[in-house]
Amino acid sequence: ACAGPIVQNQESAYLSILLFKPVGQTFTAEDSKISTIGFLVDNWSQQYQVGYAFRYDLYQGIRVNGPFLGSATVTLPVGFHNYADADFSHLSLTIGHTYTVTISAPDYDWGVAANFTAFDSGEPNPGKIDYLGGAAFVPRLLKPTDDLTFRIIPIPEPSASTLISFSSFLYLFANKRIMQRTRDHVAVAWRMPPALGR
Repeated sequence: ACAGPIVQNQESAYLSILLFKPVGQTFTAEDSKISTIGFLVDNWSQQYQVGYAFRYDLYQGIRVNGPFLGSATVTLPVGFHNYADADFSHLSLTIGHTYTVTISAPDYDWGVAANFTAFDSGEPNPGKIDYLGGAAFVPRLLKPTDDLTFRIIPIPEPSASTLISFSSFLYLFANKRIMQRTRDHVAVAWRMPPALGR
């Protein structure tokens, strides 16, 4: 069954994507097939030229020295402030394994939201909840108390009613083919006697 989306929607501040490159997030896979991975990004200067693409890179394991699995790009309009969802439906993940996804931007006009559950002093940041399945990757250093603001949307599995409907369709289709073949054989049998009488 589909475990559902992974959503860390809290935010404390924005980090420059290019300044902290590579910036990303580790996560623990809950579904083997995912549709999209998205970070909450903001075009804070609103001077970004339309047409430039953001690149997402996915690695197996923690940090970016693990096996590279694939990449995806997403193009955003000027003034964008929302989740930038990149398509990763072409990949398969292993449930329970850890992965790292990074985001790259072409200039300094873009930031990615981050959630800080504790300050540098170690004092908790009131009201903030840590995502226990991973941590932020900024820059080249895992910060256990920090996360980027991100979401992972799985590919939903067919419901039981959908499977039953599809099975019923296959049954009716196969039954129709059998009935058609039976009628064809009957028609041939009724045509045979005149031929034999010649």
